[in-house]
Amino acid sequence: VLKNLTPGLTLPLRDVLTLMITISDNTATNLIIDHFGPDFFNQHFSEWALLETRLANKLSLKSGISTGWQGRNQTSPRDLAKVLKGLWRSTLLKGNARTTALSILQKQQYLGLLRKLPVDSDQIEDGEAELQIYSKSGSLRRARHDAGILSQGGQAALVVVMSESSRELSFNPDNAGAELIGRIGLSAYQGWLEQTP
Repeated sequence: VLKNLTPGLTLPLRDVLTLMITISDNTATNLIIDHFGPDFFNQHFSEWALLETRLANKLSLKSGISTGWQGRNQTSPRDLAKVLKGLWRSTLLKGNARTTALSILQKQQYLGLLRKLPVDSDQIEDGEAELQIYSKSGSLRRARHDAGILSQGGQAALVVVMSESSRELSFNPDNAGAELIGRIGLSAYQGWLEQTP
């Protein structure tokens, strides 16, 4: 979205973070990286014991553009689960920072984990459903990812799915990786939350 808007647009940091999370706006992500710098993030990853996560470059750079950094960005399901668990249990962030992070994650527009659940996403968005979801999705040419917390009736299920090396290159909604994420979301819901009184 941001790359198509008027150059020079000024937004509050929270709005840029919201675009980064809710619609995976890579330009927003790169603005956040520019604002804080990669060392800021990598230091926090180390402090939080995220041993398989490293920021090494900006996202979706055009061919021939270099930041001068070396390596590739990386993370793992284990590290993403640590982050979500820490957010949920208030051990990673506390107070307003935690509330803001969960509020932004709750506004996610790509609800892959919900695609097979018997839940209306509009009711979730309007706060009318018992089930709540806090998530971040992501996709690359051959991969689909989703990490989230499904919460209902005082219980929570944490789900992280990362796929790779799919033969399917399309970004259509019925991509095999997206289907897999939906099936795993349904399994988590049925196994941990559906029977919650």
